[in-house]
Amino acid sequence: MNQYIFILNEMGERITSFVDNTVSKDELLDRAKKEWPDAADYIYSADGDSMLDEFMKGKFYVDGKFVEPQAKEPTKAEKNRRN
Repeated sequence: MNQYIFILNEMGERITSFVDNTVSKDELLDRAKKEWPDAADYIYSADGDSMLDEFMKGKFYVDGKFVEPQAKEPTKAEKNRRN
């Protein structure tokens, strides 16, 4: 059982995460906010191992639940590279 702070972008995609069982929740959150001040969200979990598994499957975290990311339309440059 590990305590995590998950740092997310505006779409709910995990940018990175912090895990440290030797500091308090507040200390861990303060560290995350200092190192990633522009993140859209910081999610704390006292038992983040199962949450990490979901992020590693490529899921996003939106409105308190895991969701499959929406497929994005390829950019013009990406389309040109395929041709």
